[in-house]
Amino acid sequence: MRVGIRRARASDIATLDALAQRAVAEIGRAFYSRRQIVRAVNRMASVDSRLIADGSLYVAELGDTIVGCIGWTPGGSLLPARAGLVEEDLTAEPGSAVLRSLFVEPAHAGRGVARSLFRRCKSDAAKAGFRRMEALASAAAKGPCRRFGFARSRAVRLRFDDGLELVSYHMTLDL
Repeated sequence: MRVGIRRARASDIATLDALAQRAVAEIGRAFYSRRQIVRAVNRMASVDSRLIADGSLYVAELGDTIVGCIGWTPGGSLLPARAGLVEEDLTAEPGSAVLRSLFVEPAHAGRGVARSLFRRCKSDAAKAGFRRMEALASAAAKGPCRRFGFARSRAVRLRFDDGLELVSYHMTLDL
């Protein structure tokens, strides 16, 4: 399967948010409870529009159909924006790029979409001068991130304001 990779556009946001919600709901159910998935869909399954403005959010397309997305930022918090998490400060080390918004259409999971997206993201972060990438990977994304070369640093319990927790993994990769 050959996917095309391009920078995301503002007009893609609704499509990408819907894709993210499907990915979290369908792929995540093998790793999280129904209650955790509902919370993640409502609070975490969206793309950060600032990545589009920065030119660092990419989409994978098969023909005219978007089947995945990924982005990166130059450092900062590892936590998703606007998630309503009550958590310790999880900030990337200075000089690290942060992997963000990795979502793949469930029907295309395991077919190389995430790998194609990651290669582009990794290449652009390295070209921008970053020598390390960090990610806060969900239980569903931990396996693909390991296959991309990330090492698991530690498990992190993300706590929502009502006490519900999700386990994610702080992972690192030398570029």
